[in-house]
Parts: sequence; C-alpha cells; structure tokens
Amino acid sequence: MQLVDLPVPQLKRNEALVKVAASGVNYIDVNMRSGRYVAPMPFVPGQEGAGVVTAVGADVKVVSPGDRVAWSGVLGSYAEQVAAMADALVPIPDA
Repeated sequence: MQLVDLPVPQLKRNEALVKVAASGVNYIDVNMRSGRYVAPMPFVPGQEGAGVVTAVGADVKVVSPGDRVAWSGVLGSYAEQVAAMADALVPIPDA
C-alpha cells in the first residue's frame, strides 16, 4: 500500500460524494491487500465507513449535502472522499 493524492471523484447521477470521517478496517480488507481476494488494480481499499455528504448527483433524492451517513460494501472507503451509490447510504442521527 502507498499513500497517494487522487482527484475528487466525479459523481454519476445516482451517487453521493461523502467526506469520510471514519473507515472500518476488517478481514476482507486484509485479504484484498494480501492478494487473497482479487481487486481491480490499482484500487483504494476499505469497504465501510461513515461521514458527511458534500454533494449529490442529479437523480439523488434519498440524501442531501450535510447529511451524516454510514455505509458498507463501498470500495474505496479508506479515501478522504468517496463516491457511493446513494441507495447504499444509511442516514445516521446527529447524536
């Protein structure tokens, strides 16, 4: 693994851009990094996390900028920002 600077993801119509506040680190991530599970190369690891929506695609109705959300199964969750299918995001309460 190596740290790199990547451009901000470009959103598709059904995606939301999320500023990642926390990323889960679990066994599937270890297997992907070790090569036991095949991942498209290069890739940003991480499958789950939580953060704040900063932008939404044109067709997104389930979340809005400023919403706090969590997710699972979104590859790239170790990044500072992740583009996720809006339907994969779960709103979380402010408290």
